[in-house]
Amino acid sequence: MAKNDVSYRAKMSRANDLLTYISGFENYSPTRPKEKIEGMTAFIAQLLEINAKVSSTKESHVALVDNRQDAFDNNEDSLQKLFVQIKAAVDSQYGKSSSEADTINRHLALIRGTKVKKPTQDPSTEAGEKAYDNVERSYGSMTQVLKDIIAALSNFTGYETSNERVKISTLKETADKLTDFNARIATKKLEIRSVTQERKAMYKELKARGQRIKSYVKGQYGTNSNEYLLIKGLKF
Repeated sequence: MAKNDVSYRAKMSRANDLLTYISGFENYSPTRPKEKIEGMTAFIAQLLEINAKVSSTKESHVALVDNRQDAFDNNEDSLQKLFVQIKAAVDSQYGKSSSEADTINRHLALIRGTKVKKPTQDPSTEAGEKAYDNVERSYGSMTQVLKDIIAALSNFTGYETSNERVKISTLKETADKLTDFNARIATKKLEIRSVTQERKAMYKELKARGQRIKSYVKGQYGTNSNEYLLIKGLKF
């Protein structure tokens, strides 16, 4: 779990404590509805909801990232292994010294040795966003190389193969699948940014409400009252 997620959950716990305390205060009735028992109860429910939304969005992003990494690198039918099969098919049909083989080799040289590691940072942080941007560029480059190879194969005279995976129609389906992976992950990253910003704003609101409640309790019950001593150390 990311450090900032842990911090938000700690604040959530203190918000529940605050609600429990003020619910037991006699004659607790601040002026603003937001700081009343009903207002705080509804707001804390919203905090629980946004925490769950952030968590589920990040989890679905991680699942997509893992599945895409399998499709590009890890599986037996991954893109990296597909490139090897394409080269073998072209070398077999046209010869290793042919212009067709040279064309494929030039495309493959653009991504030779590429091994994309899954970022470990939280994508909602600045460092995490930078790491994921680098990964997206690498996956985007590999996808484009496949598309360029498909275009080249389509222009080769008489390109044929018995390997279903490297037939042009199948390669186009593979390219569409990888493009869809990239698009879905980009969309999910935008969702993470949106929900984390929403959560940040809501916890800023929690801090403001907490300060107002402390001021009210201090004025209503006194600086040395049990009521004020219970809540004054709660930090949001």
